[in-house]
Amino acid sequence: MIKSFIMISFFELFGNLATSYGIFIVVFFIIFLFIARFVAKFILQLIFILLISTIFPIFANKLFGLAIPLNLETILSFAILGIGVFLLYYALKILWRISEIVASTLEYIAESIENFIKFLEKGLKSKEKKKEEKEVKILNKEEKKEKEEKSKEKEREEHE
Repeated sequence: MIKSFIMISFFELFGNLATSYGIFIVVFFIIFLFIARFVAKFILQLIFILLISTIFPIFANKLFGLAIPLNLETILSFAILGIGVFLLYYALKILWRISEIVASTLEYIAESIENFIKFLEKGLKSKEKKKEEKEVKILNKEEKKEKEEKSKEKEREEHE
């Protein structure tokens, strides 16, 4: 019963939204959810990197026996360095995706141009073949006429 109530309420709400604002409000809401998910994921990753970067000097001293001073300046320096490396990584990741999209688009365009050129070449070849066939037919007709004329001449000569 609750399930059917939820479904009815959902369809009533969707119907009201669709009639009041059109289907665009629903599309914008879905886009908003994807963007909010991306931003939340990015912020959580950034916070995680920040925490790991601030804890690093402590682990470096304890595990590796390094003599890193554990003061506020050092911890902030590692935090800033961690955030910088993370932002650089994200920027390179975005550039890499853009380059993949551009490369695949250029590859598609090149294939399309190549296929178009093959199509044109095939069309030109077929036109050339048709011309050659016509020429061959014309030559065959001329040869037949010549043979007929020769055979008629021979017949005339034989009759004479």
